[in-house]
Amino acid sequence: MRSAKNGGGERSLRQPTLQDREYESLDSLRRYTIVDGSKIAMVTRRQERLCWLEPVFNSIDQLLCSRDRISVHEVGCGSTINLRLLRDKYGNRVTLSGSDVAPVQSSEFDVLRVSFDDPAYVPEHAFDIVFSNTALCLSKNPNVAFRNVLALSHDVVVLVEPIEHLAMQHQKMFLRRAGHSASWDELAAADSSNAIVATGRCRLPFSIKHPAAFITLRKRDRLTKSER
Repeated sequence: MRSAKNGGGERSLRQPTLQDREYESLDSLRRYTIVDGSKIAMVTRRQERLCWLEPVFNSIDQLLCSRDRISVHEVGCGSTINLRLLRDKYGNRVTLSGSDVAPVQSSEFDVLRVSFDDPAYVPEHAFDIVFSNTALCLSKNPNVAFRNVLALSHDVVVLVEPIEHLAMQHQKMFLRRAGHSASWDELAAADSSNAIVATGRCRLPFSIKHPAAFITLRKRDRLTKSER
């Protein structure tokens, strides 16, 4: 930590972290994305991430209609960019936290180091909404990881994960190694305590394909009349 003179006093200057730099570059970085297998377009990484987060936004908006404040936890939060985007959108109406298999240093969010592949894992806390963003596709044991993620939530779970035939090569490798076809709805259908309330494919602006689909689950005892 450094200090700088400012009008006879001192103020602290925090060194920017890697997370800070990644967040600040969301609007400047561009990436090519395939459109219908032939054309290409350029979009910002912010546009991409907001597209991935859209089903999470939908679930948060729904819960906030009847509650003043909710808790949201990201599985595989990595650089915490998604958590920052959620904070930008909802402010203090949402209590944000995350977990990751790798150590994550964050002064802004509570981040746990957790391996969801561990069959013996028992969560210490439960959250209103738990979501993943292309994180469970890296699991070596997706069935166990899926059950552990469900146990983290006492209401809603949103999974945004690759569709195998549209996934990038490294994602396909993980999916095949895990013996899983990325059909999270098959796992969800086998769980009697949760109900599938929404599914779909993530799409970017300009009809750009993205190799991910989402599935939203809700505890059966929390279902609204319209969801039953």
